[in-house]
Amino acid sequence: MNQKRTFFTILVLMALAGILIAVLRHIATGTPYLPGQERSVWLVEARIDFEADGGPVTASLSLPDAKMPGFELYQEQAASPGYGFVILTENGNRRAQWTKREAQGAQSLYYSAQLVETDSDSTGSADEPGIGETQLDYWEEAQELAASEVLDRARATSSSPESLTRELVKSLNSPESQNTALLRSNTGSQAELLMHLLGRAGIATRSVMGLYLEDARRRQTLTPMVEIYTGEQWLLVNPVSGEFGVPPNLLLWHRGAFPCWMSPAAASRACISR
Repeated sequence: MNQKRTFFTILVLMALAGILIAVLRHIATGTPYLPGQERSVWLVEARIDFEADGGPVTASLSLPDAKMPGFELYQEQAASPGYGFVILTENGNRRAQWTKREAQGAQSLYYSAQLVETDSDSTGSADEPGIGETQLDYWEEAQELAASEVLDRARATSSSPESLTRELVKSLNSPESQNTALLRSNTGSQAELLMHLLGRAGIATRSVMGLYLEDARRRQTLTPMVEIYTGEQWLLVNPVSGEFGVPPNLLLWHRGAFPCWMSPAAASRACISR
């Protein structure tokens, strides 16, 4: 009798252990509970190439958050023979940093991440009140006047930060507008120009770099996007189309200003000091 009871007790404990392992694996990796269920896993790889002059090197690469709209970081790793490597978090942004005392000639550093698709909200975030980024304008008098006219026209046909943003995008896309053509002549991108104009309207903004995920695509570059603060939440807007929200295949790689150069081959933002 005791042997039978011990046998069933062991079976129950093994069953409970199996359930616990399945739950922990689901929490840690997102593995589905039931057979037949599938979740897409994306592999994203970035590379930094540069020429070293024989001195010390510090290389930084902005990284996506562990959790972001539509995706969750499953695993990440770096390949950097002879380099020290660490992942840092500064002002809410994650970045990888490689360091080496001496480096000479062509250098290549690699980073890869596996991302699992999730059902997380992709409309907006209320992570902080809208302080935004400081936009420095170096516009001449003619450009100041053009910016005022573009803003006045957009204000007249809008009633909220979202509608003002849409109206400004329409104006920036107008090929017949002399005002926007003048403003473009002294601004790097449409995202930057939109942030300048929204900042003048008193709307907090911050820059976002996104990566459109496409199967088997290589050598992709990041796409500049803009987030606006509505007073309640941050909303992502495409500065070219004026569409709000995070598309299902867009990975938000970096938020906020990052004073470094863009590496097209790595499809990521990187900073090198030597």
